[in-house]
Amino acid sequence: MLIVVEGIHGCGKSTLINSLVKKLQIDGREVVTTSWNSYDLVHPAIYYLRKNGLLYNPYLYFMMHLSDFSFRHEQEILPALQSGKVVIADRYVYTGIVRGLVRGLPRSFVEEAYRFAAKPDLTILLDLSAEESLKRTSPRANSTWYIGFGQPHASEDTLDKDEYASYLNVSRNKYLEFARTDLIINGNLTADKIVERVYQEMIKEKLYANQN
Repeated sequence: MLIVVEGIHGCGKSTLINSLVKKLQIDGREVVTTSWNSYDLVHPAIYYLRKNGLLYNPYLYFMMHLSDFSFRHEQEILPALQSGKVVIADRYVYTGIVRGLVRGLPRSFVEEAYRFAAKPDLTILLDLSAEESLKRTSPRANSTWYIGFGQPHASEDTLDKDEYASYLNVSRNKYLEFARTDLIINGNLTADKIVERVYQEMIKEKLYANQN
């Protein structure tokens, strides 16, 4: 079973994933988690390019993250699924596509690039406004997301809060566009209510057996 959690920064992805892992493990399921931009062989290269101001080209930015996803898909996600484990992904195809689109890449190009990915059994979008995201997080600390959008040479040192908010807002709208048929949950709800809503959907889709 493949469960995907998507959304802009600060929407509560990590909190939800941690709760799902604990619940599934209590029920005896073996769970594997995978996070965006975390593959050991690719992440250092992305970090190096970012720190040296080389990620401003939107195609390079896109392809580096696609490489990270491809490695994790082949070496982490598929093997875990094939062995019967539950895989929970902290961001998946939507994130790759959205980040390409907001940087002006052709829709056909970014969608085709991720077409190989395994189809999730459940995709959850935690929807949060840009304003609320900025209240919950530090835009300076997360300006990697912002590179290549708007100002051509935005970096940690030149981050403009309004421009970053615009980036978050455009990204949010793109997520909503792609997630029309998925489970969309208000990210302003309490963590307990979000988890309860996810469990209800899992039971409805026969992904989780209600023990009550």
